[in-house]
Amino acid sequence: MICSAEDNHRDYQAKLHNALFRGHEDLGSNFDRKRIYSKIHVLNLKGIGLQFLKGNGRAYELGSALQMIRDLINSQCKKVSLVIFETLSRLVGEESVEAISPFVAGTEYLAEDLSCASLIVHYTGKAQGRAGTIDLYSGRGSSSLGDNTRSFFVLTQVDETNKAAILDELMPIDRRKGKYFKVTHVRNSFQKELPDDHFRIVSGINGPYLKNVGMAEGQEAD
Repeated sequence: MICSAEDNHRDYQAKLHNALFRGHEDLGSNFDRKRIYSKIHVLNLKGIGLQFLKGNGRAYELGSALQMIRDLINSQCKKVSLVIFETLSRLVGEESVEAISPFVAGTEYLAEDLSCASLIVHYTGKAQGRAGTIDLYSGRGSSSLGDNTRSFFVLTQVDETNKAAILDELMPIDRRKGKYFKVTHVRNSFQKELPDDHFRIVSGINGPYLKNVGMAEGQEAD
């Protein structure tokens, strides 16, 4: 379930179609694209004014939105395994520690109540991005997002300072500025962090999507 105040369901349909039907050819016949596509649901929260937090700017508590989402999932998607919130700034309205901490706590409560995982999408801070910072505090605004989450991934643009050696062979001479990205798992409270993964932007039928770059063989993998 994707709970989004960023894009509407049509945008996600296009993204999912590109990701599922324009890639992953190497995963074999057991990879059922249509079944996966049918299992992804989008809850459009854009511009409807749901109250995730209520407070006075100094102290906050959870509003009615998470309760509404829980009730909706219980009635429509009882076997949900992952709830994604996109984006933190649009759903919460500000990025202070007083706002972020109760929101994270609320998503954890929701995940525990539904026996699923929750994922929060947030933006990288401009200063952190320019400095090439890849750690728990790469997010924009308060550092409490990194402090309060159990697992933390950072998506960054690949440049000469953070690329893997194998990308020398994959990236053209001009480095395709802005085309390559790296996902770094900087925190995992339950086990060892996953190794870095790399992607590049390619064109799809319904717009661009991220295509995985096979690091082991030094080749691009669909």
